[in-house]
Amino acid sequence: MIKKKKKNCFSLGQSLVEMIVVVGIVTVSLVALVRAAVVAVRNAQFARHQSQAIDLAREAAEWLRAERKKGFSQFASYADSNYCFNNLDWNNTGSCGDDELVNGIFKREVSLTKESDDLIKVEITVSWQERGKTHSRTIETYLSKS
Repeated sequence: MIKKKKKNCFSLGQSLVEMIVVVGIVTVSLVALVRAAVVAVRNAQFARHQSQAIDLAREAAEWLRAERKKGFSQFASYADSNYCFNNLDWNNTGSCGDDELVNGIFKREVSLTKESDDLIKVEITVSWQERGKTHSRTIETYLSKS
């Protein structure tokens, strides 16, 4: 005669508890991975915007250097003013409005201050909104007559 083993109800319950624990651990791990991926994407986007802002500021600095080379007297006449350089021209004085953006998100503002008859301080600020905060990058340089 062959004896059949009785299954222990306690053993079945223990397997169920183990399975719930494993599913919980896997779920927590997946949530952590997804959260890490979201943070990585946000950081990459911020880094890309920061790099673009610096490039836009450098572009404006190079344009201003070229303007100075055309004639320092004319260039100096623009000093002691602020400009919105959504386009690289002298037509837009003052701060940039919400509709005066470069590449759809950046405000590029320039301040020219006459330090002396032969020296102009240039401050270029590029700002943008991201995740409810305003971020900005500024380049400061001096352009002289000679």
